[in-house]
Amino acid sequence: MNQQRHHPADAELFAHLRRMWQQADPMPDDLPDRVLFALDLEQLDMDFELLRLVSTHEADLSVRSAMTDVHTITFSGPSITVMLRVSEVGVGRRRIDAWLAPSSPLVVTVHHAGGSTDVDVDERGRFVVGDIPAGMTRLVLTPVHDPQAAPFITPTVEI
Repeated sequence: MNQQRHHPADAELFAHLRRMWQQADPMPDDLPDRVLFALDLEQLDMDFELLRLVSTHEADLSVRSAMTDVHTITFSGPSITVMLRVSEVGVGRRRIDAWLAPSSPLVVTVHHAGGSTDVDVDERGRFVVGDIPAGMTRLVLTPVHDPQAAPFITPTVEI
């Protein structure tokens, strides 16, 4: 193994360089907090990836109803699967009928172009968001009995 030995003068040189950079470009006081925040965001991104987009399916159900555009989107993670049935309810408006398995008491926050909408999941694992604007949408599923638990976050999709 090749180890480099530093000369005692190297320590003086490194100390001088450290002082020079501390004066020329000092570390921002809030850097440790910003690093911790970035690490928290990285963990959130990891949680976000746990619920990944599994599939989308388009179906034309216009024979059965007045709705002309219906999409099925499924998100699946290690402990939960969420299936959305997105239908058009007017120009630029959407309805989401959703089921999750296994069923558990959750509050679902749907983030959409108009803001956000909170809905509860019923005992069968079903929830409905009746009328939201079309556009980029994501769901945040938060356990009711443990609000401190990490929420499940779906990728943002266009509905």
